[in-house]
Amino acid sequence: MSEFKKGRYVSPSQAIAVSYSETLKKFPGCKRVFGKRKSKKNDGKRGSKSRIRSRSRSKSRIRSRSKSRSRSKSRSKTRSKENRSRKSPSSSSSSLSSLKKEIFELLKQTKYTKSSRRKNINKNVPPQTMIMGYRTWFGNHGLAAASLKYPYLYKKLKELMKKKDPNFKFTTITLNKNFKCEPHRDGENVGVSYIIGFGDYKKGELNVEGKKIDINNKFYKFNGSLKTHFVEPWTSGDRYTIVYYNRKNW
Repeated sequence: MSEFKKGRYVSPSQAIAVSYSETLKKFPGCKRVFGKRKSKKNDGKRGSKSRIRSRSRSKSRIRSRSKSRSRSKSRSKTRSKENRSRKSPSSSSSSLSSLKKEIFELLKQTKYTKSSRRKNINKNVPPQTMIMGYRTWFGNHGLAAASLKYPYLYKKLKELMKKKDPNFKFTTITLNKNFKCEPHRDGENVGVSYIIGFGDYKKGELNVEGKKIDINNKFYKFNGSLKTHFVEPWTSGDRYTIVYYNRKNW
């Protein structure tokens, strides 16, 4: 350090290193006494500390692995339970029935328009009807106004068909209230259609070429463009029907 203060060396560490090397030249036994013994002690201490650290790290790794395994097992159990609940027919049927009840309540709250274009099959009386989805109006193709006016009802109706038959593709949904349609065939439909009825009415079956079919809270699939159909008289209550189908030129 005195040599450093005199300005002989640049830093104190350089001065200490030079003085240490000079001391070893004069007294070579110092290296054997201090260097080896201290290094052995330090190596032993360092080795024991490193071993303890490695053991603690291995233990923490084992704990983290066991925790991750338990978490993965719990997740797999919950997923399997969810899959079972989805696949079980009782849960799917209960969800379908609850959805039907919700839609029936929405139908009772909806205001229907009177269609003068369909009065020819309703004993010359404009029926209460409404179209959702895609339609053609005076040559213009687009989304029906009722789809935007009642978006929640439109969403639930699509959800209902997805639960019933997810593979069935359709463009349009027609909603009818107390529609006493006479025998006819659909002129704007293509392929098969789905129909379902709602309400507290009695009788009022769908007659398809002489066969009476009860559609109250039940789906029925048929081709209305090829088979003649009409509605049987009903009593006590409003009769709502929903028809899913595909329009021409879509």
